[in-house]
Amino acid sequence: MILHKHNSNIIRFPVSEHKDFKNDFLREIENSPGEKRVNGLGELISETDYQNCDDLSREYVKLFFDVFNPYIRKLIDTVNSNSLDVKHIWYQKYIKNDIHTWHVHADCMFAGVYFLDMPNSKSKTELYDIYNKKIIDYQAKEGDLIIFPSFIPHRSNYTPSRKTVISFNINYDTVNLERIKTWNF
Repeated sequence: MILHKHNSNIIRFPVSEHKDFKNDFLREIENSPGEKRVNGLGELISETDYQNCDDLSREYVKLFFDVFNPYIRKLIDTVNSNSLDVKHIWYQKYIKNDIHTWHVHADCMFAGVYFLDMPNSKSKTELYDIYNKKIIDYQAKEGDLIIFPSFIPHRSNYTPSRKTVISFNINYDTVNLERIKTWNF
């Protein structure tokens, strides 16, 4: 498992098992009821089950925890925590010209996006650098998992082709003090 830090805010995990599980995820998502999302802000998402994001009994969510447990454990080490609380998991399916406008995630520390089906890497989630006032340049492709602080504005700009992602929110509340004692200040 490789961990890529693009800057101090974005973590990317290339999911080595992606090809083994992609079709299983897509099949379970097909069986999970979703709805079209449109709002007055110009947002158009062809299908999402965000309305059920607290329901951890959905089959693709169970599969998510099975597949991503090693990545979650690596994230625990990366943020020097003792444990993480993954909450609010949902999928979003985009077709050509769908858009999810700029937004942040409230009530969590990190947001995560797994690029499940993304034939065109130009469809990756755009992240905005609030300090330098520009879009953050980072690498991502289908099969990658990115994790970033939830206060970073992000969007799915007009998609040039289909895209399916699994998004989630993460919190942690304890720090691994033993590991911090080894840091050089």
